[in-house]
Amino acid sequence: MNILVACNDKYLSLAKYMLFSLSCYNDDLNVYLIHEDITDESMIQFTNFFNSHNIGSLNIIKFDSSKIILPLKDDDVTGHITKEAYFRLYAPFFLPDNMERILYLDCDIICTDNISDFYNKDFYDNILVGCLNTDLANSEYIDRLGLPKEHIYINSGVLLFNLKRYKEFTNIDKLNKFILENASLLDFQDQDVVNKMFAGKILVSSIYYNFQIGMLLYTEGGRLIHYTGPIKPWFDEYSRPILAMPYYDVLDKLGEVDKLKLIRDRHIRNFKQHEKSISVVIDGDAINERMIENILFQLETRVEFIVTYNQIDNELIEKYMNMDSRIEFVKKESLGDYNLTGFYRAYLNIDDFYSMYDNFIREMVYFMDTEKLSVAFYKDFGPCDNKRVLDYGKEINSDDVSKLIAENKVNGYRAIYMSDYNKNKSSKYGYWSE
Repeated sequence: MNILVACNDKYLSLAKYMLFSLSCYNDDLNVYLIHEDITDESMIQFTNFFNSHNIGSLNIIKFDSSKIILPLKDDDVTGHITKEAYFRLYAPFFLPDNMERILYLDCDIICTDNISDFYNKDFYDNILVGCLNTDLANSEYIDRLGLPKEHIYINSGVLLFNLKRYKEFTNIDKLNKFILENASLLDFQDQDVVNKMFAGKILVSSIYYNFQIGMLLYTEGGRLIHYTGPIKPWFDEYSRPILAMPYYDVLDKLGEVDKLKLIRDRHIRNFKQHEKSISVVIDGDAINERMIENILFQLETRVEFIVTYNQIDNELIEKYMNMDSRIEFVKKESLGDYNLTGFYRAYLNIDDFYSMYDNFIREMVYFMDTEKLSVAFYKDFGPCDNKRVLDYGKEINSDDVSKLIAENKVNGYRAIYMSDYNKNKSSKYGYWSE
């Protein structure tokens, strides 16, 4: 399996974790590392790690970026993207002529399973194989790049190259010319280049092979977990311990126990200290251990979960009150005196947890948190019975939602597709804002 990695000195330490995780589930790795300014000391440490863990064979390619066009930007959205992001596009011209395919992987990826079926995919004469970019704004990116509306916008963190077709289609001079001519459009750098230059020549594969944590608020099913965005699990300020589990597993396999404990404790502390945006209250008399585990697995940084009850097994309460600070058990009669910390408050009953998809809470909280809107959810664009969402004490019920829609007073309406990738099912929900 030919693997391509492009990084600088800073990301080299992350590349070793990515490659180690890859080697845990995949054999015969032939790794090509392309770089420009990694120090000799760092490369020696990396090579020693690579060899000591029998990851595979290692090939080093030194690159000169002065020969390429680099329209990099310094902003909050793409400022973390470095010049090395473009190296993946030029690397094919420095690989052996007889090589047929190579898989490029970003350094901020953790492998959790065998990916040989993805690697050996039939190209069907396409130049690249990639996965959907899991961002609701994809249609905006497509419009910005002037692409057909049916184009599927690809995330460039995982790319399988058909090297023969790639080198037939372009070369270094053509790449330079294309990037120069389109520099003003390239908000997402190399990713925009991939989508615009190779439009119509990309085979779209399962999201399992580029499972982008950042937009996707869970990890189930992902074989390549991709920690997109500027804040990663290896940063102290990361505050999503549940989503960092694949990274923790790598540290655990490597025996880096002290580092694992230190970074996990920091993440948990950040989680506990983070300002909460939503209090989710559930009528919990019928709740059981399986449901609680399901709830806790979904909770994100800005969530407080309150289980109200008349009578629950005390052992159940004691177990989870001591185990996890994200969940509280409150007597129903005392709820009025309980200080709910969230900006939004969602009230659900126990039946919801039998009917909703596993990722319902995470998706709901994600949109509340990021959009900062007054929110009401309704399934398949009809009101959801028995669901209420409060905004700073203002109660909104299903009749209110129907009335607002009828009166055309809905502003900022968008559809939310909530998918269960394990079951290949999805449902539509919506939200509105005044």
